[in-house]
Amino acid sequence: MVGSLLCKHIHYVVLVGHPDYEVTGGTVVFKGENLLDMDPEERALAGLFMSFQSPVEIPGVSNIDFLNMAYNAQRRKLGLPELGPIEFYGYISPKLDIVNMKIDFLNRNVNEGFSGGERKRNEILQLAVCIQFLKALSIVIS
Repeated sequence: MVGSLLCKHIHYVVLVGHPDYEVTGGTVVFKGENLLDMDPEERALAGLFMSFQSPVEIPGVSNIDFLNMAYNAQRRKLGLPELGPIEFYGYISPKLDIVNMKIDFLNRNVNEGFSGGERKRNEILQLAVCIQFLKALSIVIS
């Protein structure tokens, strides 16, 4: 979903399972399954990704650990073996070029002390890591 209307944002936060919204009727079928019967984590594993204007900080969680966990969650869902830290490092290192980030970026905590541009590049990196698993994408600009 792309555009400037707030309606799209509300629809998408409902689709990804934001707890502030309750759907009182109907179904939302995605890939043959009702999204409304899924937890937000299951919806993400089904292929939904949401980007934010101001991504939150996650103190104590390094970028490489966060990205490795997200990537491996998708692999587990597909019945694929997980990548260990060394294998994942080899997978993600070339993707840093996409976002023009240096390798030490991976050791920093998720969005902690990041500039606005670094936060956006971090989200693009998250997308680049999991793009093969995504089926729906929303970039929210509010």
